[in-house]
Amino acid sequence: PISLPTMPSDPTQDTAEPRFVHPTLLLRCGSLEASPFVWLGDEEEEDQTIYVVFGPLRRKRQFMKIVVSSFGLEPDPNTHGVKISGYIGYLLDKLWAEDQFGAHLSEIVRQHPNKRVLFAGLSHGAVLAQAAAFRFAYTGTPAQRSGPGISFTGIGGGGDVMVVTWNGYKWTDTEGARLASQHLQMLPFALSKVQGSHRYVDSVVEYPAGSFSALPGIIALDRDSGEFFDVRIGNAHRNLDFVDRMRQLHFAQGVIKAMKLAMLTSLTHLESSGIVTPEEIEMIRSRSLSLERRGSAEEADFMSLKGSSHLDSDEDE
Repeated sequence: PISLPTMPSDPTQDTAEPRFVHPTLLLRCGSLEASPFVWLGDEEEEDQTIYVVFGPLRRKRQFMKIVVSSFGLEPDPNTHGVKISGYIGYLLDKLWAEDQFGAHLSEIVRQHPNKRVLFAGLSHGAVLAQAAAFRFAYTGTPAQRSGPGISFTGIGGGGDVMVVTWNGYKWTDTEGARLASQHLQMLPFALSKVQGSHRYVDSVVEYPAGSFSALPGIIALDRDSGEFFDVRIGNAHRNLDFVDRMRQLHFAQGVIKAMKLAMLTSLTHLESSGIVTPEEIEMIRSRSLSLERRGSAEEADFMSLKGSSHLDSDEDE
């Protein structure tokens, strides 16, 4: 287990000390191009969640693989021909065949009944989280499959598999996106900004164009206010506008800042309802900043998990 600081149960109290949660690492596998970490939530804090977290791009040459795979989709025999990115299919096949990721995760779920499974990731990690959750909910374990055709009886009929992602690119077609959103509880975010009278989103979310389709229900997260908006996802092409929007809206630092603003925005709504006072909000904001500073040691503790494992490389970005 590692220690992560979080807000106290009642942060408005002067004597409240930050509390710590202790998720436990259950599984780490894969390679630099697809590296899932599986964590068990802190049961003492009544966290009934198994977290499956995928990292973002780790090698520069991965970008070229994504570009090459953008020229077409390939049927995935593991999900009865649902069309997906060839590169993503290749990475999932390696995880399932070489690393036995699906079997290991199924065993973890079996050992921890009544837990929800939450896949998460940013950018390339977002795509892997979405596609891996889709395959996992579809296949389950061999004993759980129910014959030919699309079947999501693997893990609670797919209903206990949730996906929360930020700034993922497109990886399937319209039918694949429909099936994924129909059978998984999905919350896909896209970082956004307002310029003039138009709301722009991270260009990566609109890439590739052509036969690729964005997942339904993508929510625009405003980078400057932390507010949420409905948004129409279009098609982006590799040009100067693509690079500019990606530079401003794609990377983790901006997403983390926007999510913190979202928390404070929700508190402001509570203030307008009379649930908390401005003084209490300021105290919570102050404690949040204090937690950020205190969390640096815990972040170093987390990074030390990499150690000298096979996930390390001088190509790591």
